[in-house]
Amino acid sequence: MPPQLRSPQERRPSPPPPTGGMYYSNDMEAFYDAWVGREEQIVADLTAALALPPRRWSDALAPLVDTAVAHVAAYYEHKSWLADHDVVAALAQPARAHLPVGLGMEARAHVPLRGD
Repeated sequence: MPPQLRSPQERRPSPPPPTGGMYYSNDMEAFYDAWVGREEQIVADLTAALALPPRRWSDALAPLVDTAVAHVAAYYEHKSWLADHDVVAALAQPARAHLPVGLGMEARAHVPLRGD
């Protein structure tokens, strides 16, 4: 008997819970609120690291930038997972959305997060 094909919902596992107190929810609004809270903490950490002497920036900023990139990736992973379960909820704009995802950190930190 050939193996049965499963739907995308069955193939994709639920995403693992992220670190930093953020949680996954079928409610995009609740997820977004938690995600923004964590983003604000990441921005605060990046801003604090910029107060260090420039010779220490590389060591201090590298893990923080990795955290920021992983945080943005978690947003899209959750949206993808949610789209498999409730496409309308995944595509709905959260009421508190104010900046495009991924641009907010750079805009509020007032420094480019890329190497140029």
